[in-house]
Amino acid sequence: MVRTIGRLILLLVSLLILTSRSQAEERILWFSIGDGVTNTTNMQNAINFAVANNFNAICFLARYRANAYYIPNRDYSTYPNPEPNQSGGAGDSLQFMIDRAHEAGLRVYAAFSCFLVTDGSDTYPSFLPSGSVIWIYKDVTAPNATNDTTYNPDPGYPRATTTSDTPEGLWADPGRNDVQTYTRNVLKDLVQNYDIDGIILDRIRYPGDALPHRNEAYGYNPQALADMGLTNPGPGSTAFINARRQAIANFISAARADVHAMKPWIIFGAAPVVYGTSLTDTYSTVFQYFPLWNTMSNSDHVNGLGILDMIAPQYYRSTASANAALMDLAKPDVTNMSHQATLYTGTEPAAEMAQSICDTRNASRGMTGFGIFSYNGVSASGFMSTLNATATSPCGTGVMASASPLVNYTLKVNWDSVKPNNITNLTADVSQPGRVRLTWSTPAAASDGDVPARYLVYRSTSTPVKLYYANLVNKNFVVTGNEFIDDGSKGLTAGTYYYKVIPVDDYNNKGDSNTVGPVTPSFPEFIVESRSGGQNYTKYSEISGDWQNSTSKSTASGVTSGIGSRFATLDTKNDVARFTLAGIPGVPAGQHYYKIYYTTNNVSSTNCMNCTYRVRTASGVVSGTFDVIPANTGNTWYQVGGVFLLDSSNAYFEVDSSSSTTTPNGTNTRLPTDAVKFSFVEYHPVTLSHFTLE
Repeated sequence: MVRTIGRLILLLVSLLILTSRSQAEERILWFSIGDGVTNTTNMQNAINFAVANNFNAICFLARYRANAYYIPNRDYSTYPNPEPNQSGGAGDSLQFMIDRAHEAGLRVYAAFSCFLVTDGSDTYPSFLPSGSVIWIYKDVTAPNATNDTTYNPDPGYPRATTTSDTPEGLWADPGRNDVQTYTRNVLKDLVQNYDIDGIILDRIRYPGDALPHRNEAYGYNPQALADMGLTNPGPGSTAFINARRQAIANFISAARADVHAMKPWIIFGAAPVVYGTSLTDTYSTVFQYFPLWNTMSNSDHVNGLGILDMIAPQYYRSTASANAALMDLAKPDVTNMSHQATLYTGTEPAAEMAQSICDTRNASRGMTGFGIFSYNGVSASGFMSTLNATATSPCGTGVMASASPLVNYTLKVNWDSVKPNNITNLTADVSQPGRVRLTWSTPAAASDGDVPARYLVYRSTSTPVKLYYANLVNKNFVVTGNEFIDDGSKGLTAGTYYYKVIPVDDYNNKGDSNTVGPVTPSFPEFIVESRSGGQNYTKYSEISGDWQNSTSKSTASGVTSGIGSRFATLDTKNDVARFTLAGIPGVPAGQHYYKIYYTTNNVSSTNCMNCTYRVRTASGVVSGTFDVIPANTGNTWYQVGGVFLLDSSNAYFEVDSSSSTTTPNGTNTRLPTDAVKFSFVEYHPVTLSHFTLE
């Protein structure tokens, strides 16, 4: 009988493990500061490694110490974000990771370090709220040392911290309302501008009190105390402990609500610490209080509770047994959040980590996956082979030898992972100058009944069309309906292109489309040359000055060779020549947008510094200056000014030597007038957000 019961228990445990292993689990590869967050080669290698080793998600460090490995206020500047982009040569590290990781089929999390704001430096960032550095309290000097609940600081305390107190760097005080507001704005800016799948908060805590608290306690910034409604609290008093716990929980709750109000599909997570062999330090020295996080309200959860979608404590013990004990301690306090483990190669050997991974699959723990910190450690020679070769109980070997589907966060209200159906009939029309007209039909409803809510338009000069941000046309506006006009207002220029239009449902699931192309939109030009035999030379005239023929001629593309050009010397500096726009075939008469280009020959005597140009636009004459010298205009088309709204019935371009700062020297200082080109950009009216309108 005993033997039979034992076999049943063993069978039950095995079934629990097997059931767990057959289910989806999150497998997150962390890519952090030491892995090369500004090195695109390292990032691509990490993505390749993740795919090859059956990870299904990657967590990239977006904010480290009040800085950005992304571009703050990139497309939208709704929320203030003064933090410096430190992507270096990568330009936009986070976007590179999003583009390539999504291309590889990985879920992308952004790690966001909250309140540690300098990297070992005593220089507090000037753009953070003034005076918001955290303060320290001590009561250790006899006879002043008393119990934890009494406010009786040593002389000089409490005071603002320095790195002698917190060697990692300076912390902003989480108890201050302005710190919370500032940090939430930075997070909202990141979320609004980047297509991430999730956020994982880090350093979402206080630096860490000593025990007893009177030996070293944090959170005494005067404004923080006022904001928490406290006056001279004892360092270990219940009121002060609870207030700091509440400050952290309030920030998480408010930040989550911010994020989900913008993008409800984002998985909102955190990686809190679990120090020691119990949760005492976690709950009462850094004030990450899981029971509060678990029971606070959340209208975006099906059961209305739990302020995180995912909690992934840092189970950083050196043995699997110690980590498993901590997982079990945390379990009853995280029931309303998806519980995962963050494991660390720096403390846990590969063989022990294999068992820790197995332990996350024990169905009795109710966990949904794990992450490994970080790429450099897990990719070290022999680590993964040892991890997969280790015989774990009861999972056996190969704990990461096969792939796993992504976790569905069904604890979230309206969670949806069903992609919309694909567009199959995308077409492109280039019959109008300067435009590509894309049309498509709305795909049939997907299996969940959803049709696309919006579309992403991608333009590329090559095929296949990469779904990268650089190719995205509608970066800062939404496309709906079944037609899109690509034109100069969206950055379209002369060239040959391929397009995709990606359907997106209301939960950010994306389908695909057929590719159209190659298509080559026309951008008609009207060239006026200054000598007989040249294009439209009758539209050239000399208003004043001493003009002469020259045998020299620009070799810029499109001009007529062998006809020479006209020039004036700068002796009297009263030389004015005009180039007049007339109708361009294919472009309707009326007002349209143009760029204007000027070209000269390349002889050394071409020298009219600060020459005036005048343009008759649809609203009147505008003017400016430019340098007519070989380095600018010689044998090339030099763009003068920005974009001009011109009426083809009266538009012209004039060049005038009267403002030139060149010292006259006979024929050695010339203003040549080889040719001007009026280049069609776009029909009027449109908003030319990509150009400077003159």
